[in-house]
Amino acid sequence: MNQLTAKAIKINCESNDYQRLLKCGEDTSALHAGMVCLQPGMSVGKHNTKDGEEVLIILEGEGEISFVGSESLKMEKGFMIYCPSFTEHDVRNTGKEALRYVFVVAKV
Repeated sequence: MNQLTAKAIKINCESNDYQRLLKCGEDTSALHAGMVCLQPGMSVGKHNTKDGEEVLIILEGEGEISFVGSESLKMEKGFMIYCPSFTEHDVRNTGKEALRYVFVVAKV
């Protein structure tokens, strides 16, 4: 791995595409991050971050995050969501506007 350096990364909050912000093993030693934009009715699909804990920081819009075997949580601008490692989940835009959020996954 390259020597790690401090950096400032510009987030394109108007983008309608996925934006990688940090890549584990390249930009950092233990985490990766990105910005996601979901259009109304879209979801990211069920997944888990295996041995990584995840936080989602909602920048715009509204939606819900569902967890296998647990209740769903509402998501909206100004909220942060925490997902424990090995927890299957799915994020869905339930609103009428784009849902934009930044996720950060850190290995435990």
